[in-house]
Amino acid sequence: MPVDYKQFDAPDPTLPRQLEAVRKQLKEKSDQLQSAIEEQGRLHKLVTEREGRLGSFKQELGQQSNKVRGWKIAAGVFAVALFISLVVLFNAQQQVEQLQQQETQRLGVVKQQPLAISQITLMNGTQDGHAIGNSPADEFDSGAVRFIFFHLTGPNQFFGAQDYSTTIYTKYVNPEGVLSSNPKVSPDGFTLSAKISMSSGNATWVGDSGWGSQSGGTFEKGVWRIQFFDAGKEFIAEKSFSIK
Repeated sequence: MPVDYKQFDAPDPTLPRQLEAVRKQLKEKSDQLQSAIEEQGRLHKLVTEREGRLGSFKQELGQQSNKVRGWKIAAGVFAVALFISLVVLFNAQQQVEQLQQQETQRLGVVKQQPLAISQITLMNGTQDGHAIGNSPADEFDSGAVRFIFFHLTGPNQFFGAQDYSTTIYTKYVNPEGVLSSNPKVSPDGFTLSAKISMSSGNATWVGDSGWGSQSGGTFEKGVWRIQFFDAGKEFIAEKSFSIK
């Protein structure tokens, strides 16, 4: 039976070009898909890195938080210690002020009676202070007596506080109770006066002076008295000696 070729259509001459276009589109889609996959991988890697950094940051933040907490505790302890120190300092300052006030009051009283004599020793000597015979002594040979010197010692009531100077007045009283004096050199009503200096660095003070004459004859036989008076001419102490 003969074939009727008219039953078939002639092939489309544009079909190859259409197939090529489809293949090209498929390749572009494949490349785009590959790029998308690669971009997804890069983003996943980036996210992973960021998550790691975030974890490190959280860890560091925790450490810093612990440090801050420690600083807060240390600051609290320091504040308590500072408060206690201020209280102690305040109390100490008050004590110092009280002691200063007491010392001021004490010095005010002391200045009214600054001299306290604890020891009196006597010596017979020449005008320039060289001893004649035994010294110290309370008995002296009338033929050898020239000057009867006294040496005073006493507690320094201004020790550690201030330097201080004052005057001591002295009476040499003969056995008949008569004051021995010289109008040219003797203060009114006394035999002599002497300056007493007290250094704040010394716990005691000393004072020396004497009365008599280089030619002798000042002291008659009997019991003599030397009386000591402060700057206000108030009686302080007395020392007796004998001329034989």
